[in-house]
Amino acid sequence: MRSGFKNIVFNLMPKSILFYKGRPRRNLVALTFDDGPHPQNTQLVLKILKDAGIKATFFLTGAESAKYPQLVKDIFDSGNEIGSHNFSHSHIRKMKYKDISCEIQQANKTMKDITGVSPKLFRPPYGELSIGLLLLMLFKKMTLLLWSVDSNDTYEKTSQGIRNRLNALKAGDIIVLHEDYQHTVDALPLIIKDIKQKGLRFGLVSELMEKTA
Repeated sequence: MRSGFKNIVFNLMPKSILFYKGRPRRNLVALTFDDGPHPQNTQLVLKILKDAGIKATFFLTGAESAKYPQLVKDIFDSGNEIGSHNFSHSHIRKMKYKDISCEIQQANKTMKDITGVSPKLFRPPYGELSIGLLLLMLFKKMTLLLWSVDSNDTYEKTSQGIRNRLNALKAGDIIVLHEDYQHTVDALPLIIKDIKQKGLRFGLVSELMEKTA
């Protein structure tokens, strides 16, 4: 459930600054993965996506990207999309403005050094918002990207539990998953199958944003 502050922010901020759901036209949904890259699971996720013929958006932390640069390159080179998940996965609401700015800048530099491209999408850890973060998105010309459907895979410990959470998803939805959980990796082929059976197609977050403009 959103707080009163979040409701105000969602109602007032332009979609170029804060985005969480696309319009239902063309039956697109977006899979997104947080907290990577993961030393084992990233390659498994990439193989599942490749076998299914689809792409996804990965929100990577700068710290993990620095540890596993080849995995970042593999994500990028396979045509998937990369966004920033901050450098250290710290709580935004507990950070000062200058510290948030430094973390975003450090994460962006890390990913640009690996891929040659600086992320334009930012997903705050835990989905936390602050006035300072919104101002930074404006100044850095980035989009703060949240989600419309939460797989709850941090708490759902079975593949079927995650699958059940996504039963009601609709065209335009952005789904948040975490690639560092084995039960999420196990659920992914079933999730993809269920979504395809609904007649929905998969797109990158940037594609959903284009369809919404």
